[in-house]
Amino acid sequence: MGQLTEFLDTFLTYKSPRYADVHDWRLGLAYRIFQVVGLGYVVFWAVVYKCDHLRRDPVSGYARVDISTPVKDGCFEADATCKLDLRSFAELPYCIQGKAQVTAQQRICEFRDAYALSPQTPMPNSLFVPSFVNRMLQRKVCEPSAGSGWRCEQTYVTQAEEGKYQHGAFVADIERYRLLISHSYEASDSMNADPEFMGRSESTLGELSPAARPPPGSWKPWHSHIQGVAPSGPRPHIRAHVHHALREVDEDPEIPSYEGGNTDFGTLYHSPWGDMLSLGDLIKLADPRGAEAVLSERGENDLSRRERGGVIAISIEYTNERSFDILGLEPPRYRVSARLLPMQWLYQSHAVPAGNDTRHIEAYQGFLIHANVHGHIRRFEWLSLLQVLATALVLLTVAGMLTDAAMAYTTELAQRYELIRQQPNKTVQELRSLVGQLQDEEGRLLLPADANASPELEHEEGADSSRNQELLAVLRSIEKKLNGPEHHFVRNEAADSAGAHFENLASGLLDRAAGRVAASLAA
Repeated sequence: MGQLTEFLDTFLTYKSPRYADVHDWRLGLAYRIFQVVGLGYVVFWAVVYKCDHLRRDPVSGYARVDISTPVKDGCFEADATCKLDLRSFAELPYCIQGKAQVTAQQRICEFRDAYALSPQTPMPNSLFVPSFVNRMLQRKVCEPSAGSGWRCEQTYVTQAEEGKYQHGAFVADIERYRLLISHSYEASDSMNADPEFMGRSESTLGELSPAARPPPGSWKPWHSHIQGVAPSGPRPHIRAHVHHALREVDEDPEIPSYEGGNTDFGTLYHSPWGDMLSLGDLIKLADPRGAEAVLSERGENDLSRRERGGVIAISIEYTNERSFDILGLEPPRYRVSARLLPMQWLYQSHAVPAGNDTRHIEAYQGFLIHANVHGHIRRFEWLSLLQVLATALVLLTVAGMLTDAAMAYTTELAQRYELIRQQPNKTVQELRSLVGQLQDEEGRLLLPADANASPELEHEEGADSSRNQELLAVLRSIEKKLNGPEHHFVRNEAADSAGAHFENLASGLLDRAAGRVAASLAA
């Protein structure tokens, strides 16, 4: 049993550090500053202000983008009395019709309603809006038969129509067509989502801030942000806002509940089905220069963006982040940012039967609008809070390490401080002094004997040497127990009761050892 206890004591030893009180106000002030900075960062910045202790649940969802034709007085487009609200060809600078002088950049224009522009098969989270149509007439020239070996080298051949093979036309006033953006979300790591963290955009109103223009000569796209709130289930009116990245304001005017309520985004308003705005205003959100400047911008083959098309990416980010929301009680809201991706062309083609073995190939070039719902919803959780508080404990330890480094390497009295840190306790110093005296005596006894010395004197000196060696071994053992790493305790300047008891025991041993040393020296 004793051997087992000794084995456990050897391998399960607990070692405590040695502490020394350094009376230097400069080091004390530095240590307190390090502590305040570490605790202030964790408690006030990370927890109270940034609320980084809250758990972040990822958001996923679905977005739907629909298109409608601009109409007068908000009538229903399918009604027989409903009138379209589109400008004439003569007012549109890119149309040939109604112009006395025609330029190379102008094309034929044609009106198409939203039913002709809507895709036959809806694309998830996306909508393709044509702005240019290129039409070709083709005739079927082959029908596989036994005479042709059941082969066809060509099925259709493009035919000239009115002296041209291709007939391109702009979709007139496409930037004024309305877009309805609606979306829903859930925040959960599993399919068992809490209904409190599910919502949709239709039941929110918002605020608006005018888009700022980029600096002169800037070529980078500038983003704008729409923020809205998507509550779960029926809730009272919740504020949200549209905020442009270049406009540093805290509060923005509300998004109007009717069209024309804002002078910069005249078509943007909140409807019972979601947020409504025109394609031109969406382009303006992606690039504050405005739709006219973006659509007339030249690119490959010196063609305008209106003819080449492009991709508008909409990022719908849900969040409930708010400063000083320590318990995570802020309701979710969403932030929509739009940007125009650097794609030079976007088109898709399909065939339209024309009868008599003919067909029209219609190649649509325009804008692909793609929406992505993502984000994080934060909620309070004790485990996350404990993780952040553990960081505070680590920073407190780092504060002590930095102070030790400053004490040992960066001050004028660094050498003295290093001696203080490594100085043994008072009892060990006294013991080492006694050991030194015994070693001196031992050396004196080990000097070559005098040739005239009597045998009795040599015998007496040998006995003294044996006693001194025995006493020296005892003192070294005591020193090892007092100051060595193998003992269970290491002396602390602010000793507790156990340390004080052990020190008293060591003092008694030293007193007895000192008596023996004195007697030996006297002999």
